[in-house]
Amino acid sequence: MKHKLLVLGLGLTLLLGLSSCSQEIQAEELTAGVSVESFSNVTEFDGPETPLVTDFSVRLFQQTMKDGENTLLSPISVLSALAMTANGAEGETLKQMEEIFGLSVQDLNSYLRGWKDAVENYGSTVKVANSAWFRTDGILEEDFLQSCIKWYDAEGYQAPFDQSTVKDVNLWVEENTNGMIRDMVQGFSADTVLCLVNALAFDAEWQHIYYDFQVREDVFTKEDGTRQDAEFLYSDEEFYWEDQCSTGVMKYYDDEVYAFVALLPKEGATLAEYVDSLTGEKLQEIITGFASAVVQTKLPKFQSETTADLNQVLMDMGMADVFDPDLADLSGIGTTSTGMLYVDQVLHKTFLNVDERGTQAGAATLVEAGEGAAMPQDIKQVDLDRPFLYMIVDTRKNVPLFIGTLADLA
Repeated sequence: MKHKLLVLGLGLTLLLGLSSCSQEIQAEELTAGVSVESFSNVTEFDGPETPLVTDFSVRLFQQTMKDGENTLLSPISVLSALAMTANGAEGETLKQMEEIFGLSVQDLNSYLRGWKDAVENYGSTVKVANSAWFRTDGILEEDFLQSCIKWYDAEGYQAPFDQSTVKDVNLWVEENTNGMIRDMVQGFSADTVLCLVNALAFDAEWQHIYYDFQVREDVFTKEDGTRQDAEFLYSDEEFYWEDQCSTGVMKYYDDEVYAFVALLPKEGATLAEYVDSLTGEKLQEIITGFASAVVQTKLPKFQSETTADLNQVLMDMGMADVFDPDLADLSGIGTTSTGMLYVDQVLHKTFLNVDERGTQAGAATLVEAGEGAAMPQDIKQVDLDRPFLYMIVDTRKNVPLFIGTLADLA
């Protein structure tokens, strides 16, 4: 009899921090006090695999996006949860997973370990956490647990998968998403013996705040012509993108490491057509290709929240065997007293809030000429008042943490 493995990827984008929970997890932690330094050969992040990771991000987003609907994903959160799983995969199951990743599990481990270390060195803007929950009657391979600790700093818990485990997993999720997601798990089936979770929280302030006079009422127009009243944030920005398919603007957060990128398809093209035209290589070109310019822009205040079951998406991408009870080979993770493992569900939940708040007091971005100075002759315009693609990007490593589309403000 095969048993179920649950994989959760939680990408949370937060502009306003909330207090965390004060309760305690009751499950027995297996990894407490184990330091990653006790393992050798952790290679430093140097970025050569970034284009492959970006390619995975684009393909995942293209498979997930629905025309006319808002979509939001954290590809690197999904990749982290799946990579932990892949450390216990064997045979054809492992081969399929590595093919959709675009690189080997060993290289992916190294990449994500190095990226996590780099993120932590930047400061507290991004918080990454991983955990693995094992049923008490399961037999866990020591190598798998050590891989989860070594590469992902994962917390391991031995738990009965009853209602106490539901409470514990939900509490862990709350604590590692600053209280933004509650009741993520409603219950476990009798066959669930393992749960792997990645949480990615982003909490940043704009480099330049929006003042009250920069917030104005305007209209957002959907692709079907529907007009929606909304509050827009007006500013002059400093970084501009343009090619034959899109125009775009980049706005930095206060640490100058992370930036909000918005890309507006050229008139005559739908948002879906633009997304379908992207490749990992093209997205890398965009992220690294912004040029200095005066960019007059308006951005709607909006929130987006997505809950997605990614099983079919991942199967369509080529990772089918891991979901099949008869074909999955996750023997590297371990066994139970009655059988082997397969992945029952990959869940992904994201939240994003964009507004003028959550920023430190500081100078607004203003273009001002003193007496006798000439105004710039070439002022760019990017009005985000119709459907567009957006990203939150790590500009040092050129990694998109979040990718979304805004198609509807309702």
